[in-house]
Amino acid sequence: MRQKQLVIHAGSHKTGSSAIQRYLFEHREELAGEGVNYLHRGNANSSLWMLRAFKRDLAQLPAFSHLELDEAGIAQLRTRALRRLGKLAQASDAPLSVLSAESIGSFTLEELQDLCEVTCALYPRVIIHQYFRPMKARMESAYQERLKHGFAALDRKFHFGYNRRIELLDDVFGRDNVQIHKYGSAAFPDGDVVKHFLAVLDIEPSGEIPTREDNAGLSLPAARLLYVYRKFNPNLMPGDRLIVKALAQMPGEPFRFHSSLFETLLATGPNAVTLFERRVGFSITEDISVDDDIGITSEQDMSDVSQHSLAWLQEKAIDRGVTGRRPAPAGTDLEAIAAMVGCLAQ
Repeated sequence: MRQKQLVIHAGSHKTGSSAIQRYLFEHREELAGEGVNYLHRGNANSSLWMLRAFKRDLAQLPAFSHLELDEAGIAQLRTRALRRLGKLAQASDAPLSVLSAESIGSFTLEELQDLCEVTCALYPRVIIHQYFRPMKARMESAYQERLKHGFAALDRKFHFGYNRRIELLDDVFGRDNVQIHKYGSAAFPDGDVVKHFLAVLDIEPSGEIPTREDNAGLSLPAARLLYVYRKFNPNLMPGDRLIVKALAQMPGEPFRFHSSLFETLLATGPNAVTLFERRVGFSITEDISVDDDIGITSEQDMSDVSQHSLAWLQEKAIDRGVTGRRPAPAGTDLEAIAAMVGCLAQ
């Protein structure tokens, strides 16, 4: 029998993790017959499970802050999570086990050390796989995430943290056990990250892999409406999830930064990109000006709501029965626009 090993898929954010997790979870029985054990706690994504098991600031995380956990409560969650991991590892003799949790991509040095200590006691070999996307696309996605959770001004820098992340993984798990991949459709078989991940692990697909929808985030018009809403509602509210869900259906050009804004917001040390590319063996160089014709340039640009967007917003408000058929607010009346965006929560 081959030596048991564990593959930890650690994201990163917005690199097709959900698609990979969904495939492995939905085909776990067929994969088990091929000697592949997908570790899970009843759902595809193990991020919350891993947070419970290893995160040292668990009580402060948004997903757990409402529980008002004390030290005893945190210890109880951690014990249960670790016990579950141990039981699942010991219950299978499969040569390969896979654990997928993009939350691991944000672990501190100490948390990675804890993860290594636990998993290396359960498996003779532990290998980390992580995807990284070119920095501009990463920044555009990260900015949207900030905006979904509160007001996000366009003056907060984005740090090129890829090198530090890989350094931590190399130091804890050993460089030979850390495999880094470029996220980009051109680098994948048929443009599909799921097929790429399976091929890297030498796993034969179990049946057809359905075409997945690319998670492109909010359109540019939707991002502008959310930005205006946030100017008057800067803190996360209970109905904001419904607002984001409604805005995600709004058509339009993709949300992009202008190359000038990208260069202003990117904080990176000298030769950082060169050092990263030397370590991983691929280039993340990109044409940052390709979308300059639609790219956001400033805070004022983010507030430039078109009449077409206002008409869409008014129709949604009418559909929810919260406004009559009166003229949409003027494009300059940002407070009125923000109020109408708020109607999407109803």
